[in-house]
Amino acid sequence: GTTDIIVNHGDRFGRIRFHGDVRRISMSGKVLAVKLPDKVFIYELGMDDNTRISSKCIHSFAMTRADDCFHLSSKELVVSKDDRLLLFSFEGNMLVECTLKSRVNCISAGVITKKGMASITVGLENGDVLNLLVRPTFPVD
Repeated sequence: GTTDIIVNHGDRFGRIRFHGDVRRISMSGKVLAVKLPDKVFIYELGMDDNTRISSKCIHSFAMTRADDCFHLSSKELVVSKDDRLLLFSFEGNMLVECTLKSRVNCISAGVITKKGMASITVGLENGDVLNLLVRPTFPVD
């Protein structure tokens, strides 16, 4: 089947059609990541006119791994599987893999500082909440 993703901002909207099941979506600013069972698409969103939101696929790459959580920052994609966090570039290159003390329950946006450092907040199954730097990269203990 097909799946439509509708992006809405006020009275403006845009539609992106996919042939297949959309597993996960994540948005950061004007960038949208869409996970299908075997591929990830990264879209840049813009304004065509007063009523339409345009979308342009800027990157796509194969990713067949099953994931638990999926988070997009402005320059990286964070994927969790059980107790592991994986950081990918938009080109699909795995930059860092980090093993945590417990299974990841959720990932949420952190802050971006003026110096370009970005962080995410990660909630673990054991109740711990971690604030990890994504840029430059997460710490490996």
